[in-house]
Amino acid sequence: MINSWQSLEDEIQQFLVARQRIGKTMFHRFYDTRSAGNFMPGQPADFLVINNSKAYFIEAKFSEVHESLKSCFSGAVSGNQTASAHMADRAGANYVFLFYSQKADLFELWDGEYCFQQRSRGQRLQLPARRVFKTLENTILGGVFSGTGGSVLGPTSRSET
Repeated sequence: MINSWQSLEDEIQQFLVARQRIGKTMFHRFYDTRSAGNFMPGQPADFLVINNSKAYFIEAKFSEVHESLKSCFSGAVSGNQTASAHMADRAGANYVFLFYSQKADLFELWDGEYCFQQRSRGQRLQLPARRVFKTLENTILGGVFSGTGGSVLGPTSRSET
């Protein structure tokens, strides 16, 4: 049961441990600055995953009250994280914000470079840019790794509407 940011990160790690045992997957969980009592510098993401020769950064976000990252983006996502997303994208890696809403019981994926661009322009996130999933497994396998997974809402465009 996911009921905190720690439990979300733990669930992601458990899933990645299982994938690492059976497939061409390797991951590293970065030490969390909050867990270390802010004695460490900001980390680029919560996880670095290599799956089938491709690199992915996953930054996990959780909310009990918000139904979408759009509603809490400015407070939940730091400038360091969007800058890391931009740097990862520029280097050819994938970076996603994986958001879980306890209220809606849904997962969202947001492209890190898109989030960087929106923050740079001073614009809000737009819902058509997200992909929504019902399970963590579908979010990671069908969303993060393939980038084309079956979103609960169906395919969404990158339009700014």
